[in-house]
Amino acid sequence: FNKVTLRSMGLRVYLGHDDGSRCFMPRVDPHPIVVMHVTGLHEVSVRYCNCLESIPRRQQLLRFGWYPATVHQPKTCATLQLLDLFHGLTLNGKLSAYNFYKTLVYITDALGITVPKV
Repeated sequence: FNKVTLRSMGLRVYLGHDDGSRCFMPRVDPHPIVVMHVTGLHEVSVRYCNCLESIPRRQQLLRFGWYPATVHQPKTCATLQLLDLFHGLTLNGKLSAYNFYKTLVYITDALGITVPKV
């Protein structure tokens, strides 16, 4: 097996309109976004809505269920499922954020060779 990213396999995430329909004028972001999920760290390409009444990128990501790491031009997101898992583990297991992140890195690549930069 060869280790490949979701982006290199052609995955494009389209963030559409409020009603769930696809935007016909998506804005292509040339930089990938690293998505932290319970299954590890994933590099994906995102197409933002570019309509006249489009909302900011951070709101489009939040509606999709991804929590952006920064307010302006986010490059890293955490899924809401991951944040729920982290919340439970820190409350019940006293797990630090560093150890949680290191576990995600291990899930992504046990050898630590091809880990996406967060």
